[in-house]
Amino acid sequence: MAVVTLVTTAAPPSLRGELTRWFLEVAPGVYVGQVSQRVREQLWLLIQDHIGPGRAILSYSNNSEQGFGFEVIGHDRLPIEREGLTLIWQPSLVKQSGASPGDPSDSQSWGVGSRRRSYRGNYGRR
Repeated sequence: MAVVTLVTTAAPPSLRGELTRWFLEVAPGVYVGQVSQRVREQLWLLIQDHIGPGRAILSYSNNSEQGFGFEVIGHDRLPIEREGLTLIWQPSLVKQSGASPGDPSDSQSWGVGSRRRSYRGNYGRR
């Protein structure tokens, strides 16, 4: 049994009602619960079929290096795997530079913290 957190945006009322059978809705569109892997996978298929133009993020605990996994539908941020870790790729930032997903040479796609670390690494700490 894994702890699951699900966040939905613009989900149809019928889907929200179905999700409350399995999870506790702690805030509008935010669900938490503890379900088996099989139930989680079946619920994710249900969400994919019924979310329509809405969005959903499902995170769950597992035995990976990060200690969790997640699934995404309808978001502009996409999960990519890089050296055994799942990272979030932001296509809107990469469009400006023309890099491909997961390209480590593109500091734009990794956020402000990465650029700061890169700057310190190149010029030393001051």
